[in-house]
Amino acid sequence: MFDISDPFDVRFVDMIVTPGDRSPEGPAVYKDTGQYYLAIANEVSGNGTTFTHTTLYRVDFLKH
Repeated sequence: MFDISDPFDVRFVDMIVTPGDRSPEGPAVYKDTGQYYLAIANEVSGNGTTFTHTTLYRVDFLKH
């Protein structure tokens, strides 16, 4: 995650690592009832079987 509120002073904020999430695809950001969310579809293949799941994060704004 990067803070890009000032494009001339981009800052690394944090790295999202959730156990079991591999092959992230199709990130989407949306707003619902005044809150912002990041949804990431994950596809994990193994032993000839494909497992899919979605991880959802609530996004909070940084306060300087």
